[in-house]
Amino acid sequence: MTKFEHPLSADSCAPPLLTESSQEQFSTRVRNWIVAAVVVFVVVIVALALARVGEGEDVNSAEYRFKAASVGTQPSAPLVKAPVGIPSETVTAPSSGKATSREAPAAKGFTVAQAEQSMKLWVELWSARRTDDYLKLFDPSFPNRDAYVKNRAARIAAAKFIEVRIESPVFKDLGNHEIAVEFIHHYRSDTFQSRDRKELVWRLSAEGPRIVRERNLPN
Repeated sequence: MTKFEHPLSADSCAPPLLTESSQEQFSTRVRNWIVAAVVVFVVVIVALALARVGEGEDVNSAEYRFKAASVGTQPSAPLVKAPVGIPSETVTAPSSGKATSREAPAAKGFTVAQAEQSMKLWVELWSARRTDDYLKLFDPSFPNRDAYVKNRAARIAAAKFIEVRIESPVFKDLGNHEIAVEFIHHYRSDTFQSRDRKELVWRLSAEGPRIVRERNLPN
């Protein structure tokens, strides 16, 4: 007699058994889920801890400010840079909050730097044939000034061009607001050319540095 098997038998309805590879994959997924959950938990705990620390700092800062105000604590005076001319110093602002300022001491007498600028001006005005400005550099006390100025003005007017330059200047402080300058003088015009040693003596007056003496030196 032929045995008949129903299509919905107990064996056909049983779930399929997992293979070893399937079980390993399932286990790996479960471990990954657990690790991810632990990481999220740790991140949340750290975030909450940091938030509490920040709140604590804010409270402490506010409490410090309140205490400082209540006892009259004043911030330290700001440091202000010393004015130009007073190196390697720092000036502390007074309690009013305004920075103190000190003027650099004024130069006393006639300086070499002023004499250098005066020599430069003397050369430039003479070379540019600016007769009036050039002759103003000679002090009223200059020896025989009227005759000297008249002669020099005539020579400037007669020249079509003038080139003046100086070489190797030496400055000597004579005291009494006077500085002597020895130098090699180069002069060239359309009619005359020379090279000689000169000395100009400058004196600081109310109008500025002025020439009080001039002489030729032996070569």
